[in-house]
Amino acid sequence: MKSFEELEHNVLKWAEETGILSKGDPKTQTNKLFEEGGELAGAIIRNDIDKIKDGIGDVAVVLIILSRMYGTDVTLCLEDVYKIIDAREGEMVDGAFVKQEDLWNR
Repeated sequence: MKSFEELEHNVLKWAEETGILSKGDPKTQTNKLFEEGGELAGAIIRNDIDKIKDGIGDVAVVLIILSRMYGTDVTLCLEDVYKIIDAREGEMVDGAFVKQEDLWNR
């Protein structure tokens, strides 16, 4: 299995070769993110494991490209947000984690 760093490098190389990085638009990439997210949601509803895997991969590709368009990388973005969520408090509500500050009077 390839490392995340190697896969990220390959995605960025492909995005450069296809012109996505040099000629692409972050707004279009964001639309692509929501398109792929919608396909992932549909696969989850149908419990189609192969399409779920494909959807997660497609979303990851778009996030890698989008982060590079903004001069960062997805690993740094993940690291920054992990520092926040690591100390986050909250509770599970109807199968989802809700941040403490978003909990209503419970």
